[in-house]
Amino acid sequence: MKLNESPIQSSRTPKLSDQVNWREVKQSLSSQSFLHIREIIFFAHSDEIMKNCQSTLNASNLTFRNHFSFCSALRDSSLLTADIFVLIDSFASASRKNFAKLLKQRTHKDLKVIIWDKLPLENLILTIQESLSKLNQSETKNLVVEKILQSRMEINLNHNEKNSLDEEDFRKLLNRELSVSENHAPEIILANAINIIKEVN
Repeated sequence: MKLNESPIQSSRTPKLSDQVNWREVKQSLSSQSFLHIREIIFFAHSDEIMKNCQSTLNASNLTFRNHFSFCSALRDSSLLTADIFVLIDSFASASRKNFAKLLKQRTHKDLKVIIWDKLPLENLILTIQESLSKLNQSETKNLVVEKILQSRMEINLNHNEKNSLDEEDFRKLLNRELSVSENHAPEIILANAINIIKEVN
């Protein structure tokens, strides 16, 4: 009597949710500091508005700077590292819209450019807060995705298992599905990622 042969374990494709060491990912995220340091640069003839915003947004992880012209700013290396630009006044050298385009071309960072049209200061502060929240959410989401991908790669190397999705498709899936999350707390994003991966299985 011929017995049915059992499948070879090393050639099986495990469930996507089994390809990640969730405990390790959770521990690595809990040890991270999520108080992202943010630099906010203002462009204005006076630093009065910047000081008002700084006073209201008073936080240890925020740094503020004011440039009095576009030309002086272009020589400043902080343009490559700043997160939020607030264009208050126009300057003779360039319109605010053109300068905003130039800023986005000079860096690959996910920066925010705010053009303020003399609306109440409270509106400007709310806009800055919204921009900070979006930046934090995007950065934390990217960190969670990379931690998951790193764990998956380590498990697959150790067990020589086949992937049901290649790394790039897996990254695209997570980024696409997690982009709808409005909460930038890492534990919430991680919980959402776990649910997404379970649904794929």
